[in-house]
Amino acid sequence: MHKHANPLLRYAIGATLGLLLLNGAVIHVLQSNRLEEMNQMVGASLKQALPSSSAPGANLDELSRQLHLQKLTVIDSNQDASAPQASDMLLWLYPALQGRVALQTPGQQASFRLDNNVLLPELLGLALTTLATLLLSVWALFYLQRQQQRQMEAQLKVEILTQDHSAAPLPEISHALQEREHLVRTQLEESQNRARELELRASQDPLTGLLNRTSFQRDLTARLQDDSQQNMALLAVIRATELSNINKQRGFVSGDRYLQDIAALLVRACKRLANTDVYRLAGSDFAILQKISNANLSEQLGQELKQLFDQYQNEQALDGTAYTGMTLFRSGQLAEQILGRSDLALAKSQTGAINGWFLQEKDAEDYLQGERHWKQVINQVIESKAIMLMQQPMQSMNISIRTYNEILARFVGDNNQLMPTETILAMAQRHDLLVQLEQQIIEMIIAQYTSRAVDQRWGVNLSANALMNNGFLIWLERQLLKEPNVASNLVFELDEDLLDCNLAASVRLFEMLRRTGSRSSISKFGKGLGSFRLYRELKPDYIKLDASLIDSLERDHTSQQFIRMIVEVSHRLGCIVVAEGVENVGQKQLLETLYVDAIQGYLVARPAPIPALSAPNLEII
Repeated sequence: MHKHANPLLRYAIGATLGLLLLNGAVIHVLQSNRLEEMNQMVGASLKQALPSSSAPGANLDELSRQLHLQKLTVIDSNQDASAPQASDMLLWLYPALQGRVALQTPGQQASFRLDNNVLLPELLGLALTTLATLLLSVWALFYLQRQQQRQMEAQLKVEILTQDHSAAPLPEISHALQEREHLVRTQLEESQNRARELELRASQDPLTGLLNRTSFQRDLTARLQDDSQQNMALLAVIRATELSNINKQRGFVSGDRYLQDIAALLVRACKRLANTDVYRLAGSDFAILQKISNANLSEQLGQELKQLFDQYQNEQALDGTAYTGMTLFRSGQLAEQILGRSDLALAKSQTGAINGWFLQEKDAEDYLQGERHWKQVINQVIESKAIMLMQQPMQSMNISIRTYNEILARFVGDNNQLMPTETILAMAQRHDLLVQLEQQIIEMIIAQYTSRAVDQRWGVNLSANALMNNGFLIWLERQLLKEPNVASNLVFELDEDLLDCNLAASVRLFEMLRRTGSRSSISKFGKGLGSFRLYRELKPDYIKLDASLIDSLERDHTSQQFIRMIVEVSHRLGCIVVAEGVENVGQKQLLETLYVDAIQGYLVARPAPIPALSAPNLEII
């Protein structure tokens, strides 16, 4: 459409400019002729009106009227005419000419001058009228063509939209428009999906698929700041207490599966409840936020979770599954108060029934109320010796070596309910009670072994706190020297990571064990080539392969070759190699081909309580 309109506009503009130039030339010729006539007329009039001697003022008014001048003044004859000032110029407006006339009388001689830039009013009006007419014509032409263009475009658009595209007179245009529209819609949908995916990743835990800690903090803050929320809300904090044990005994892959199962159980328990969100806070901690109308729904959730956790414990043969601490809150409360109540509730639930729950409705005295609760519980365990000793044996695959049973400690709470082991140990370390707790466990092991008088080796686990505590090492050495027969049948285990981070203390401990006749073992061995450095420095009697190597053994040839290398080096140094975390026959058969000395895991036996014996000053629960 523009191709047809542009030539017409160019023609119109060209014609306008040509007419303007022609009009200007005509005006210039007429102006020159008129100016010459006026000069002659004014000159004749001035010569006749003004004599050479002077300019009589009486005739000025009459001369102005004759010449159609507005004002006429004669300058003083004594003024310098060679350099006239502003007052030296006699200026009048000539209405008919619309120009200026200057009259000078240097000496006694009069002269006159008319300006050259004079436009005749009649001709100027004619030029302006011509220009306005031409501009109006151009605008009208442009407006009409624009209207015609819009009408044609609208008609074409209607035809394209209403007619069948398969039979359209312009199929190429129709097809191109469809493809372009489809492409734009596809790109828009992809951008929207990408934005939703990024938003989901930023607020989601990658392992479990639940909302993450950032989302929990955002949602909790929003609920506390929502003044319109009149109903109560529930915060439940869930701790999966068996994660550390599963990672140690079955490998980290099993630990990840355990966390995913807990997440699935939480989602399942919350399906029946409206306005509920589930979060994974960090590690083994989860949370539930729910908007509820009464406290009875919290009891319903707690019972539902305990039932699911008990069922999972039986299916997976665990000591426990998870514990739940709950509290109720309304908008306007402080987040510190709510989290303090939930922490106290979680602590009380872990010292109660297995997989139990507890609802803390009232504010604690301060945010350390939960910590004081744990300190009180651990002191009660130490004072009452509320410890149960369990054992997990090994299976020998080499008749020339001597294995041992690993002794595990479990802690008993109210109503003879087992409390989560890792939580008890972590809280004991936090309150500087771990050394006392370990001393209590070792005393019970020595007493148990002495009372049985069996020719069997027992394994005892030591913590990093015991490793770095000189007082504990002195105490342990005295205990072992007092019972040399027992000491020779005890094997003390420590994780490779702990020994590697504290090599000097590790060397001191291993030398002390050799002096007292006890044996040493490095558990979770085989994290890398750096493990062999511990061989050279510590010279252990046993090593226990990390469960992650065993978990990937059947599908990873690199793990097989690495284990073979460990076995060859160990046998040359007189060290016994034990594979822990063995759960199926295929793993056992592969380990036999790699000449591993012994295996330990659920395939051999699960941890079981040591039968209780009556002994002086010994209380076994």
